[in-house]
Amino acid sequence: MRFQVLLFALVLWIGCAHARSSSGKAPKKDKGEKVFEDIARYTTERGPVHVLTDRNFTKFVSDKPRYYHAALFLTASDARYGCAPCNAAQKAFEEMAGHYHNQYEISNVPPEERVAFFVLDVDSARTVFDSLKMETVPRLFVMPPKLTADGPGHKASDFEVPTGSLLNGMTVLLGELKRVTGGAIKVQPTTDPLPIILGMSLLAGIAAFLVDKSEGQFGKLYSLALSPSLWIWFSLICFTFGVSGSVYCIIRNTPAYSVGRDGRFSLFSDQSRDQTVLEGLTVALFTLGFALSMYLAHVAASTPMLSFDPKVMWKNAVGKIVRAVIVSAALALLLVSFNALWDSYIFKTQWYRVSETMPGYVWKPFTDKVVRSSGLLKRLQKLSIIFVYEFKTWDAFMKNCDTYLFKFLKRSVMGA
Repeated sequence: MRFQVLLFALVLWIGCAHARSSSGKAPKKDKGEKVFEDIARYTTERGPVHVLTDRNFTKFVSDKPRYYHAALFLTASDARYGCAPCNAAQKAFEEMAGHYHNQYEISNVPPEERVAFFVLDVDSARTVFDSLKMETVPRLFVMPPKLTADGPGHKASDFEVPTGSLLNGMTVLLGELKRVTGGAIKVQPTTDPLPIILGMSLLAGIAAFLVDKSEGQFGKLYSLALSPSLWIWFSLICFTFGVSGSVYCIIRNTPAYSVGRDGRFSLFSDQSRDQTVLEGLTVALFTLGFALSMYLAHVAASTPMLSFDPKVMWKNAVGKIVRAVIVSAALALLLVSFNALWDSYIFKTQWYRVSETMPGYVWKPFTDKVVRSSGLLKRLQKLSIIFVYEFKTWDAFMKNCDTYLFKFLKRSVMGA
């Protein structure tokens, strides 16, 4: 009897010990939870956008269960594809991912509110492109979560975000994200506060300057407001603000400068629809330089220097030399500013020609062919068009000069 009691106590003790050890173990995680932990870790370490290839697409998108929305951006980034909208669309996609992660902590929200952002390039995900039957890019799909291992699959085309929304502003794009996710994801576009803070600081500084100059007296403030110099500077600031497109930069939350795929810094965005802050200010600077050069040339050339006094005449001779230098410098600034404006225009609108802005009868004389009976003016006009629009090398241009001008002059002089 005593042996049976001891045996029962031993079995009971072993059962309790097993129960305690079992209760102390964490529940086993399924595949979907492990994949989501990888996504959360990658987001913390590398940022909100992840690059997928044929090798890891199945793990992060196709496998079940998947405890997050999968936002898939398909692109062709290599220059040989000539995909002009791809770069701009990818920037919008990455900006959308940034807005989402500024407002959602992906590790602390339910699966229905989680979004993982993936980029797939055709060169590294050719099999995925073929399986999705994708023939055009850029494309964006937001696939819903797969909460069970035996749930039905999803058809990608049912969850596509229209490509145009990628290029129509962040408000439109975030609205499409809300629509595709059935209202589960609600993201509000945010604006970088730094430009607003700088603007308010500038206004506060101007107000402090005016109060200091007027000594708090309304009469002095009114006299100061009538100063021509004040309004000249105010006009220049307004002109610069308008020409630089600063309103566009504020509304679109534009980056200060552009960085290419190769990491190279650039003032100008390589997409015609986009603009950086420094790009706009640079164009405004070119325009102001153009205007300033004309003003300096006018002032220097119109300064009177008539006098019959020998001493004054000597001073005037020196003054003429100085004036000629100023006019030459102003004309040089004029040409440099105009050339910079022209080059920036060509860079941003490579498909566009000035001739398309003119009526046909205005541009026709510039496009008519030069024949044997054409006069000197027509030939000089033709060479000007070649120099502006078709110039490649000086050797080629000199051959055109020989064809259109030198042979004509030789015939005219020798009567041949």
